[in-house]
Amino acid sequence: MPKLIQLLVASALLLAPTARAHAAGGFVISEEVKGPDTAVKKITYVTESALRIEEGDKISLLTLSGATLKLYEISPKARVVKDNSPMAPLLLMGYMFFLEKDDHGGARVNKKFFTPTDEKRVLGSWKARKLLVTVMGMQSELWYTKDSKDLLDADRMRMRFFARANEAFMMPHMQTAEQKAMIRKLGNLVNEFTEQTIKDYGSQVLSEVKMGSISATAQVLAVARADQPASLFALPAGYKVEGPDGVR
Repeated sequence: MPKLIQLLVASALLLAPTARAHAAGGFVISEEVKGPDTAVKKITYVTESALRIEEGDKISLLTLSGATLKLYEISPKARVVKDNSPMAPLLLMGYMFFLEKDDHGGARVNKKFFTPTDEKRVLGSWKARKLLVTVMGMQSELWYTKDSKDLLDADRMRMRFFARANEAFMMPHMQTAEQKAMIRKLGNLVNEFTEQTIKDYGSQVLSEVKMGSISATAQVLAVARADQPASLFALPAGYKVEGPDGVR
């Protein structure tokens, strides 16, 4: 074997463990999202500490490092990164839709959140069942499946991330032991809801949201386990970074 090739092989073997060490286990979820006049591909990269969502010509990053929660919107065409981190808590609140107030002023899982139906169909290679949900006056038809273990595990990972992100962001603002216990309980409720939903129905593979005569759908096309390199969740070099008000 020529000396140069030997050196290249040796270098590759030395570098391989380093590359793996900087990768995080996770999932890649591919979807098709349709609106009244548009249809785009959506790809979500999920790990225990970050989400990357590519939809059309927009990329969103939500990352958690310690107690620091960051939300970025990246525009490759304009080569601009907008730091929307102050809005990250609003995104997290959107994942608490299944909670309701309990009798003590706290929260609990709304066990009547879903209205199951007997309607079933095959979506791709997965058998699915239709559930009905109404949130803030918007009616949705959701199709859930138990046929994809990767999709179930991706759901678990994504919801664990949101529970941890919410706790990390909220905990520094809590001043009493009671308040801190309430925040920890929210994380437990997220995981309780996730596991119960997976047990009863599986994971969402298709959604259709209706607002009057307008509807939008999102359908999972594929899901796969994959190591996610740290660079996937880093800000691209050479991009202009703007704050929420456009100035940075």
